[in-house]
Amino acid sequence: GFEIFEKNSLEQLLINYANEKLQQFFNLWIFKREQTLYESEGLSFKEVLYNDNQGILDLIEKRRTGILSMIEEEIRIPRGNDKTLMGKLGRLYGGKSKQFRRLLHEPSHFILSHYAGEVKYSSEGFMEKSRDRLSDDLAFLIRQTKLKFLSELFLPSKKFQVSLTIENPSKKPAVTQNTSQDSKKSVLAFSDHRPRSKTIAPNPVTTSSRVEFFSKNASRSHKSISRSVRQPAALETRRSVSIALRQRSYRPGRSSVSPPRTRRSKTHPRLETTKSICFKFKRQLHELMQNLDSTEPHYIRCIKPNHTKSPRDFDGDLVIQQLKYSGVFEAINMQKQGFPYRLTHERFWRRYQCIAGSKHSWSKDVISNVVEILNQAKLDVKNEVRVGKTQIFYRVAQHRCLENHRQISIEAPVNLLQRVFRGHLARRLKKNLLKARPILREALKRRNLEAVEHALGLCDTLDFKISEVDQLIDLKNELIEETRIRAEVE
Repeated sequence: GFEIFEKNSLEQLLINYANEKLQQFFNLWIFKREQTLYESEGLSFKEVLYNDNQGILDLIEKRRTGILSMIEEEIRIPRGNDKTLMGKLGRLYGGKSKQFRRLLHEPSHFILSHYAGEVKYSSEGFMEKSRDRLSDDLAFLIRQTKLKFLSELFLPSKKFQVSLTIENPSKKPAVTQNTSQDSKKSVLAFSDHRPRSKTIAPNPVTTSSRVEFFSKNASRSHKSISRSVRQPAALETRRSVSIALRQRSYRPGRSSVSPPRTRRSKTHPRLETTKSICFKFKRQLHELMQNLDSTEPHYIRCIKPNHTKSPRDFDGDLVIQQLKYSGVFEAINMQKQGFPYRLTHERFWRRYQCIAGSKHSWSKDVISNVVEILNQAKLDVKNEVRVGKTQIFYRVAQHRCLENHRQISIEAPVNLLQRVFRGHLARRLKKNLLKARPILREALKRRNLEAVEHALGLCDTLDFKISEVDQLIDLKNELIEETRIRAEVE
């Protein structure tokens, strides 16, 4: 979720950037779905208004001028640091962007206006955190572990693995000119004893290599360029070639010899480069959004009632803050501006046909029946309700009005049914009581225990207790007592 703390750094910036992207996807998905539905139903509607956060996203992710791109630039240039980054951001956006604001009393801080509110960030440590690069020696060491899972975590990306094809015409380092008609490129030769046109694969053995370039132009004197670093052979070769290609002495037009180049693999056309945390995060977030675009999302918002995870403890401010930061209020506002209630014509007619009364005659056209129901409920079809090709759309106020009319229409026959049924129950009870009374009185006259028990058994089915039942209960107790005394006397 959206994060805002007392001190917010690069971690919070990336997290909030991801939430901005997800919120934009949420808004566009709902708006696009609503717009597509309205257009398919042939409805004339006003454009649904919502807070578009494209401005803050451009400020963060825009190419070259975005905050993440400028962090990348500061990492690459010499002496780039957090202070120079803030200076560039201030000159580019200070007083020009509504989403960006610097603090005069805190030069290393800046404020971004996110969809959930303003957040103050501290630029201290942006460069170091964005680099976050593991030493090549440590990465190589971890890859040599026998734990398969751990070694796979630090394998170089297959996307950037490149093999270099080189030629070695002699033992001395030289630049040979390719004279074939198909290619006019220079080929780099190394002073080793490897055969010609051999692909150098990554070698785990730490060695030392020397790359030297010589110019054939006799009028100009060039110093040899050498680099000697103890690193894995493939990594050192790649870096040496990169350094050589960047030297100013080998600009096109300065020498008759073309700059030395490597032959890249066809399957992997570029060399592996070290990417920063900002670049990786931005790329992974872009892949995530592509996956979301190919799906039909369903949203479940989880709200924590308190920080301590305690039962029966509700923190209202915390809940409001989560609802605000998760964009729930924005979604509700969007739904209010649209038509949140929609039913098919058939279903609407079956649910609300009781409003017109039982004696109303319906036509075979369902749409005309729907319009008749709306007229009976005194709803404005042109302004308050929209009748589409297959569905009918209405808002909360119209839904309440329809439900109230339906409730009144349903209660009228229900009261009649209750009155009739209750009369039927009373008449049936009276009939049963009149039928059971002679049997009860006959049992009272006979004063026989078996007859009394039989009469009381008939009374169990009666829901109403008459006076003869109480008399039979007393008579039964007397007969039982007389039987006991008689048995003792005998």
